[in-house]
Amino acid sequence: MLLGIVRNPRSRRNRDRPAIDAGRLGSDTLLREPRSHAELDAVLAEFAARGVGLLAVDGGDGTVRDVLSAARGSFATLPPMAFLASGKTNILAGTSGNWGTGQSGLERLAGATAAGLPPTLPRRPVSTLEVVSGDRRLTGFVLGAGAYARAIALADHGLADRISFGPARVAAGIGRGIMALAKGEERARWLAGAPMRLALDGGASAEPSRPRLIFLATTLRRFTLGVWPFWDGETRHPLRFLAVDAPPQRLAAALLPALRGRPAPWMREAGYRSGSAARIVLQLRERFVLDGEAYDPGEGGLVSIAAGPAVEFVSP
Repeated sequence: MLLGIVRNPRSRRNRDRPAIDAGRLGSDTLLREPRSHAELDAVLAEFAARGVGLLAVDGGDGTVRDVLSAARGSFATLPPMAFLASGKTNILAGTSGNWGTGQSGLERLAGATAAGLPPTLPRRPVSTLEVVSGDRRLTGFVLGAGAYARAIALADHGLADRISFGPARVAAGIGRGIMALAKGEERARWLAGAPMRLALDGGASAEPSRPRLIFLATTLRRFTLGVWPFWDGETRHPLRFLAVDAPPQRLAAALLPALRGRPAPWMREAGYRSGSAARIVLQLRERFVLDGEAYDPGEGGLVSIAAGPAVEFVSP
């Protein structure tokens, strides 16, 4: 099996590492380090033409998002994937398997591939998240807006910027937001939420625009650290969502049950809503975040979210 590796040399854990010795990875390994979207497109076209059977990403969630978004244009069917957690956020590697980092991680993966990917290695198929906003088409796994986007922005500065594990980084951002609220700074802005209009499955009965504290959508089946802020509709659709009205009612009492996906009986009527859908259309006035990267919504603020083809993750 031919192994194709897309390595991001500018990712958090790769920046200060020595150059990779590709010769030690074997003749059945292609290692490429694209530095632009155009170079990434060319690399994935090469991988597809040469029949790469396992596609590996050495970077963070943003690199995975970029690779998946570009790979759809080169591969008729996405090959199995493997992750090396070398980024600032590594939610995917934390939930779907991490082969390590640096030269040792790459050699570990190359050795397993040369051995024919033994059947004892776990394989986890997960649906992708397809996002369309204006003329931009993206593929990822976790989309957020409102307080989630603000928490990501906070986590990109100061002490939180040095936390590379995805959920901990987001938690650090939320923690800084809570501290701001406790001081009274930003309190009104955070609690007022962000205006959003939410339509499930493209139905005509779309909800009117209203302020929401947070919106989350994912096709992953679990997060790390025991966090899973979704409930209802467990098996109906692969696309799960959470929407919390603003200003949030009894936020302190709702926080832990919401993070565990076990809402108290009063929470549904109080504006804490979760479920599943085949397709969601958001209308936003603020930026949304997909796998750690912020984007402006398209024309009219519309963002379409749906479950896409499944990708098989190969874990050590």
